Amino acid sequence: MGVQKDAQIILAARNIKKSFYGNTVLEGVSITCKKGVALALVGENGAGKSTLMNIISGGLRPDAGSLEFENQEITLSSSKQAKNLGISFVHQELSLFPYLSVGENILLGIEDTYGFGILKQRNIHVKAAEILKELQCDIDVNILVQDLSPAQRQMVEIAKAWAMKPKVLILDEPTSSLSKSETDNLFCRVNDLKKLGVSIILITHRMDEIFQICDEAMVLKDGRLVATVETKSVTKDDLIRLMVGREITRTFPQRECPGEIPPAMLELSNVQLGNRLKNIHLQIPRGRVIGIGGLEGQGQRELARALFGITPFTSGDVILGGKKVHINSPHAAMKHKIGFISDDRKLEGLVLPLSIEKNIEMLVLDKISAFGFINRKKERNESEEGVRQLAIKTPSTDLLVRHLSGGNQQKVIFAKWLKMNPHLLILHEPTRGVDVQSKIEIYHLIRDLTARGMSIILFTSDMIELIGMSDWIHIMYEGSLVGCLSGSDATEEKIMALSSGQSVENK
Repeated sequence: MGVQKDAQIILAARNIKKSFYGNTVLEGVSITCKKGVALALVGENGAGKSTLMNIISGGLRPDAGSLEFENQEITLSSSKQAKNLGISFVHQELSLFPYLSVGENILLGIEDTYGFGILKQRNIHVKAAEILKELQCDIDVNILVQDLSPAQRQMVEIAKAWAMKPKVLILDEPTSSLSKSETDNLFCRVNDLKKLGVSIILITHRMDEIFQICDEAMVLKDGRLVATVETKSVTKDDLIRLMVGREITRTFPQRECPGEIPPAMLELSNVQLGNRLKNIHLQIPRGRVIGIGGLEGQGQRELARALFGITPFTSGDVILGGKKVHINSPHAAMKHKIGFISDDRKLEGLVLPLSIEKNIEMLVLDKISAFGFINRKKERNESEEGVRQLAIKTPSTDLLVRHLSGGNQQKVIFAKWLKMNPHLLILHEPTRGVDVQSKIEIYHLIRDLTARGMSIILFTSDMIELIGMSDWIHIMYEGSLVGCLSGSDATEEKIMALSSGQSVENK
């Protein structure tokens, strides 16, 4: 008799091994995906999660091991082949074409044609609109992707995978750019797919999401499988212990003791940005973390980018160190010792084809060069110092930054900006797509920076992060600041009330 096959297992990977540049990323990892079951794939950044999913979805070939799909051994040579089988991967780094429309992106590669490669253009947008309607997503299919917000782009990426009617749907940090309502809508659709027998693999660092929709959790650490558990049988703390190998006792570092408010590093007086930001008054004290929160799309992104001169304020005064200044470009902002960490590290934070060394040093080339020539020894020493200070996990500073995990990429961005010695650092979603341990390291770094006198403006949609890290919290609603809470007195209820346009008493 042959080996009996399990009809419930749709996809299996057996003893997968993979190395890059002599660095072992996966060491004999096995995974099974069952029909109608959602599996969370968890672990610190660098544990091997994305590499394993890239192998399963045809983007990478394993060095050793085998793949089975619907009880047949397969060899995947491309992601297109995997999609045709029914394996779709929604990557954390989006793969959309900015100058094509939403509809064209969603149906790319599966468009209806009249023959001879002539597309049925109208059909593309009609079909794309139907797919977005299934997702309960209200996005105009005719507009260009470049004109969408990050949250809208994420939904288009999900719709693109949805269009393939997958049997296995892999989601890598799918909610990192989504609001709570968008996340709830997405998870409703995921639960609908589970009922239809679709297998879901979810990569996320948000513990609540794991327990909200996943039936099982598979824990990776340093490229090895630690455990596979049923979510109903474990707690969040259990998973964290499995992921990091020890108990984490304190997520957020101690705040500064309350007392006299330090003098303002930056002051905004009645600033506006067209009709998107209205009459903003804000003071940023020296050596403090000022949090900016609110529901998605209330002006936070516009304020963050205006502060750095990407889209300058159209009126009002910006006062820096007691002097009125004009921040009309990123160059002007950097000249005034203002740094900015964007919410899109792939597009705006890093140059992915360059090395860690080149990324860290790109803002301070004048310090490591003379007469137009870079001093290679200085460049190497400075970048290695940045790697040590930020505890970036890499075998060499020569490694291309695109090969790093999300958490280590984020640390490279911090290292880059700290080389400039900014007085004010604007952080926009600084821990998006970052694992638990890297988050804690970033939180302690932020506190170390404020202890040295740096001012931090923290824009985050993570309410727990907002409360845990901010000395004061300002809430935005419809382009205005509508309330301020002391970080030590803030609660989720107060923040949600202000975010919805209601007033609260900050006791």
